Amino acid sequence: MNALSEFNFIEYKIDEDYEKDLRENREDYDRKFIERYNVLESNIWTVKHIKKAAINKGSKENTILWNVFGFLNIIAFDLVSVGYNLIFEEKRWQKIYYARQVALIISEALKDIPEVLGKNYKELFIGIDLAEDYLSELNKYKKELEVYKKTHLQKLYEIRINVSAHRDQDIDNQLNIICKIDPYKIIEAMNDFEVILRKISDHFQKLLVHTVKPEI
Repeated sequence: MNALSEFNFIEYKIDEDYEKDLRENREDYDRKFIERYNVLESNIWTVKHIKKAAINKGSKENTILWNVFGFLNIIAFDLVSVGYNLIFEEKRWQKIYYARQVALIISEALKDIPEVLGKNYKELFIGIDLAEDYLSELNKYKKELEVYKKTHLQKLYEIRINVSAHRDQDIDNQLNIICKIDPYKIIEAMNDFEVILRKISDHFQKLLVHTVKPEI
């Protein structure tokens, strides 16, 4: 074999049980991804149109609420799109490339989500009945996000800074980090993050369906 035909220096251990499950249940995995794509596409389309209606009506509160919901769904759509390729890619360099992109998306989201759900967002609920219960449950999910952040951010951010976004121009430094990436650990981190993101998005959607959309 030509020495340049494969990047054999990337030597993560293949999870044989995981790969076997993918092969045996590929149709089911594909179906679930397609269902998720469709939901997220529908959500983003809905946000685009209802936010426009809110702007035209001069409803600042609804504009902010629907914008945040759209923001969460775009993160989810990016993550599931890259995640599909990460899970099913077989070539090592390409698989690690998708792992790097997942690290970038999650690192940015861990910074952005607390910001969009911060002080300005909470001010929308001042004086609203039942807002305390809603915000209390939302805070529970935000705490889960903080626990996740403490567990995963340092490693994800190292990947993000050095080999995803602001790439280190010394290739030895880049390759040192790239060769240490375990795509199966990134998949696990991605799945854990997606669970929390979906909790926040689903909780948010309940608010929009029952209190916001009918007003627009």
